[in-house]
This record gives sequence, structure tokens and C-alpha cells, in this order.
Amino acid sequence: MSKDRKRVLITGASGLVGRYLMRDAPACYDVVGTYFQSRVERSVQMDVRSKENVKAVFYDARPDYVIHCASEGSVDYCEANKDKSHAVNVGGTINVAKSCREHGSLLVFLSMNAVFGGDLAPYTETNDRCPINEYGMQKTYCEDAVRMHPRHLVLRPIMLYGRPYGFGRSNWYSRVKCSAGSTLYGVNDVLTQPTYVGDLTRIIWNMLKHETTGTYHIGGPCTMTIYDYMKSMALLMDVRVNVVPVSSNYFKSLAPRPKDTTYDLGFLEEYAYLAGIEMPVELSKGIERIERHG
Repeated sequence: MSKDRKRVLITGASGLVGRYLMRDAPACYDVVGTYFQSRVERSVQMDVRSKENVKAVFYDARPDYVIHCASEGSVDYCEANKDKSHAVNVGGTINVAKSCREHGSLLVFLSMNAVFGGDLAPYTETNDRCPINEYGMQKTYCEDAVRMHPRHLVLRPIMLYGRPYGFGRSNWYSRVKCSAGSTLYGVNDVLTQPTYVGDLTRIIWNMLKHETTGTYHIGGPCTMTIYDYMKSMALLMDVRVNVVPVSSNYFKSLAPRPKDTTYDLGFLEEYAYLAGIEMPVELSKGIERIERHG
């Protein structure tokens, strides 16, 4: 890495957000990613659960900025494996935050809409958090740990979609894309805001440029049920799949899901206006961008 260029460390570079961040990184930065199992280019292996491993990676990278994406993102896994997932999500975030303080790095943390309970939408950044499942609780703990660091940026994206890297965890884009000729069941009593992951990473890089701090909600412009989201995605991609509407009670999942954690995007709109950047696009444009650029 050059001593004269800003250095960025991206944890979880093999995940959906990490892959897009690595791909779209501005040329003015020296960027290195970390992975746990699935190796990617320009990355080093790191186990966020290990204080020593995290310290060693930070010592070598000496980052000016850290974008912390590494996490266990399965809601049901977190509910069924509280100790294991807590060690990764909460313990790992604490380890990363401590190393950020030691190196004076600006810390960008990827939280999620799961910190809200679902009964006060649309949520602003100042609404009280009230998670109803283990995953949401862990994200809440992580936010608190990150805010102990004086230079932090907490981002809460919602319902991200994009083309996953290799064998990365799927999202509704990849699930619908690979389901031609089959039947999918879409919940029609849970609202969301589909968000193209490329828009999230574009905003992150812009905020890093301005060393923005604070908390921001990141979401697409359209609120819809998950059923409508899946059906619209299938139509936009011309995938012949039968999408059947069902209530959330249809699925006997381990973790409860909030019914409506959609956002008030006023704070982000103000930032976008002042920064001169585009807001996240609607679903049709997001799918078009994936098909064109990935």
C-alpha cells in the first residue's frame, strides 16, 4: 500500500455488500478486503472472533477507513445459534471497533432494519430501537459498541438485492433468477423497501469521501409487500415462476419477523441533495443495472 494514499479495509469482502464495495472502489484508495472462508482477490483471511487475528490484520493494513460488513446475516441461524452468532456479530464488531480506536480509523458499520419492532413505520434515524428477534438484538448491541468509537458511521440498509459472489448467501434476486418453472411463496402481510446493493455501496464511497459520520437509513423509493416484490422481480427479469401469496404464519420459521420496518428517507434525501448524488433507484432500474453491470 502507498503511504500517500488513503487505505480502506473492508471486512466480509466475499459477501454481497463486500463484493460490490471491492468492485466499485474508487481508484484513489488502496483497498484490502478480509474473508473468513471464501477467498476473493485483494483479500486476507481474518476471523473477527479473534482479537489477535483482528489486531494483526489491522497492523498490516493500517487503515484510514474500515467498512465492517463481516457478519452472520441469517435471521433464523442467529435465533437458533445465539452464542455462536453473538460471537461473530457482537464480539467481532467489538474487536473491529477496538482496533479502529487504536488506529484512529473511521468505522463504517452495516446495521439493518431489524433493530426496529415493526409497529411505528416509517422509521426515522431517531426512532427508538425495539428488535423482536435475536438478529435485531445483536445489531442493536453492535450499534452501541460502534458508537463508543468517536469516528463512526452507522448505516441501516433494508432488503438488499444484487448478484451474489460465487457461493455467497442468496437474496431475492438470485432466488427468483434461479427458480424458473417452479413455485415460490411470497408473504403478503410484511412490507419492505427493495434496495439495489450497488446504490448502497455508491453512497458508502461518497460518504467516505466526505468522512461523513452519524446514522443513516438507506432504502429504495418504493414500499411493497414481499409478495409484490417477488412477483415484480420475476416480471422484470422475465422469469416464468409462479409466485403464490401467503401470510407470514405460513412459514414456521424460528425467528419472528416485524411486519413493517420501512423508512422515512428524509435524512438521506437531504444528504444526497447536499452531496449532489443520486438516491437509490426503483426496482426496475435496479434490475436493469444488475443485468448490465452486475
